[in-house]
Amino acid sequence: MKRYLTGYLLLAFAFIANAQQTATLTGTVYDKQLKPLANVFVKVKETGVSTQTNNKGDYTIQIPANQNFTMQVSFFDAVIQKRIGEVEPNAVKGQNFVIDQTFSLGTVTASGEKGRERPSVIKIDPIKLERFATTGGFEQNLKVIGIGIGTGGGELSSGYNVRGGNFDENLVYINEIEIYRPFLVRSGQQEGLSVINSDLVDYVEFSAGGFQAQYGDKMSSVLDIKYRQPDSFAATMQVSLLGAQVHFEDISNDKRFTYLVGARFRTNQYLLGSLDVQGDYKPAFYDVQTLLKYRFRYNLSLSYLGTISQNKYVVAPQSRQTSFGNVNSALSLYVGFGGQELMQYTTMMNGLNLDFQPTKNMDLKLNLSAFNTTEREHFTVEGAYRLSELETNLGSDNFANEKQLLGFGYFIDHARNDLQAQVYSAAHRGKYFTKKSTIQWGVRYTHEIINDKLKEWRYNDSSEYNISTTYDTSLTNRVILDEFLKADIDLRSQRIMGFVQNTHRLNETYNVRATYGIRSNYWSYNQENVISPRLQFSFEPNKKFNDSLPSVGFDTLKKKDV
Repeated sequence: MKRYLTGYLLLAFAFIANAQQTATLTGTVYDKQLKPLANVFVKVKETGVSTQTNNKGDYTIQIPANQNFTMQVSFFDAVIQKRIGEVEPNAVKGQNFVIDQTFSLGTVTASGEKGRERPSVIKIDPIKLERFATTGGFEQNLKVIGIGIGTGGGELSSGYNVRGGNFDENLVYINEIEIYRPFLVRSGQQEGLSVINSDLVDYVEFSAGGFQAQYGDKMSSVLDIKYRQPDSFAATMQVSLLGAQVHFEDISNDKRFTYLVGARFRTNQYLLGSLDVQGDYKPAFYDVQTLLKYRFRYNLSLSYLGTISQNKYVVAPQSRQTSFGNVNSALSLYVGFGGQELMQYTTMMNGLNLDFQPTKNMDLKLNLSAFNTTEREHFTVEGAYRLSELETNLGSDNFANEKQLLGFGYFIDHARNDLQAQVYSAAHRGKYFTKKSTIQWGVRYTHEIINDKLKEWRYNDSSEYNISTTYDTSLTNRVILDEFLKADIDLRSQRIMGFVQNTHRLNETYNVRATYGIRSNYWSYNQENVISPRLQFSFEPNKKFNDSLPSVGFDTLKKKDV
């Protein structure tokens, strides 16, 4: 009997000792954007042992060893449970949790004040501009804002000018990657699609001059586009007589990988058919854009931005009839055409962006990008024209018809232009936040390779008389070209750019700010270094600044803030 009792006691002591053996579970709790959450309640359901995450979202808790158990994680009204397998005694196991839910905080709203950091910048929500139907793309909508923007290529053009400047003097960025337009585009008829796909845009910031040192060296304007960060699956499709566009976006189950893809096709054939010049128009424009992002950790992510577009414009003009003048003198011009135009622009861009946030107040970025364009403009168009006077007598049976011939002539336009350009760039940008200041800096290296072959000429002959600007009598028996251009350009150059700036809040009651910085730009082509100091001063009376957390990956919500 004593022997059995001793055995039972030994088994009981072994069971109690085994039950008291523990292990350690550690990890991080994230929200749906993979940002760490502070003050999250973490509990072992079987034992009742609990803890809370720290300001970085990390937790450590004792768990029972050699048995399955359930972890319960709760934050406000969100509660998740996860079954954990057996862990050896004294071992350390890692386990992260993601709370995929938007939290309701009553009347509390956490929002940034990005617009007030840059008083000269206008923030545009593309969704609010969808009601304005335009054929030239997103850039045409800028005229609606009423900030002194005009278009230089007509209704079909996506080009725009600010304060009378050239459209080439406008900077365009997508996710901090500079975007280039085709170089040889002549008019809106050949431009096709805008570089901005409105289906992918989160918001757009526009500055019509006087911008800060962080932006580049074209001084007319800055168009800074930010593409969305998907948080769920979404798709859109639009179809019209002018083309179609579609986009997809989604996020992976572990919330680490997101993708954003958009494709567009457009043709202006129906619009071009209503122009004064009658002919066979065959324009076709398409592009594909994608933004891929993978988050390695809550403070480290890598994104890829890729675009490919092709604008192909083919037209065989046939005739043109134009009437002009007044009631007393009405004229008519008829032109018959032969030949055709072929213009094709193919552009590709690839960009990688590595984003690292080592501390709560610092954001570091490394960017690599490559741009390639192949452009061709081949056309030979001949035309014979006739200028006539129209009958303006209302009582005449020949009213509004041709009365007499004033003159006739002939011309030929010819071009064989080919361009290839590659632009490779490497850049670093940094941002550091303090309570009163935002310090930014950056450096960029760009290598440009441009091969441009131009050959254009024009010949005019009016009433059997060759029109030219040559007065040499020895050339009277020769064909004189009124315009002739031939060039073979092979340009290889480097640019080195850098900037540093600080935005300092001088007074919070009236939101008084001063932004000062300096920018340097060196171009090896002319071996010139341009130094550009820049200063901004602004205030908003009776509009106190809301000192919210900076928009980096360490944003957290604390109970004391709620």
